[in-house]
Amino acid sequence: MLRSLLRPLHVQRGALFASHRSLATTTDASALVAAALDAAKPESQSKEKVRKAHSLQTRLRISPIKLRWVASQVSGLPYDKAVAQMQLSARHKAAEMVLFGLHAARGNAVHQFQADPSKLRIRAVEVGKGEFSARLRRHARGRMGRMHRPQCRLTIHVEEVDDVASEKPRNMSKQAYGHLKKANRDAAKAEKELARQQRAARLAQLIGKEN
Repeated sequence: MLRSLLRPLHVQRGALFASHRSLATTTDASALVAAALDAAKPESQSKEKVRKAHSLQTRLRISPIKLRWVASQVSGLPYDKAVAQMQLSARHKAAEMVLFGLHAARGNAVHQFQADPSKLRIRAVEVGKGEFSARLRRHARGRMGRMHRPQCRLTIHVEEVDDVASEKPRNMSKQAYGHLKKANRDAAKAEKELARQQRAARLAQLIGKEN
């Protein structure tokens, strides 16, 4: 009687072990198939990791509104053009802070993955609010008021790209990108016009010598 009661347990236990073995065999086969498919993929389909770096400055003694107005001018520009833009800026205090951040981001990119400075582009510029220190403002008749000393932080993100002028920055608006493309087209037209004028001058010199 006891054997008849325990027999279904043995049957069920054996079936359970058999199901575990079949599951393990199926898992091994699927892993082998996935490995074979990964090995058969061409190398061109593998996505290259974008190489990025950034610099962070904190406790800058300037208003975030003033710094943001200057720092937004270099967003999306190549590194060389961004440095030239800050060197020619009329807001010297904010421009010096942004210029220091650009140099720091360039140094981090070169140190981390040996980036080429001519292929660096400013991916994004972030200006955040820092601590606002409260100070006393003295008034007439022994009265006092409160004034704030603003501080902010500046983060500059750079990335290395193959063609700096052809790719659109991720954080650039359509209007700003349109202006950048128009400036590039105008520069290309000016170069072509200069080359045409040089060819015409050489041709005129040759015709004058023959005559």
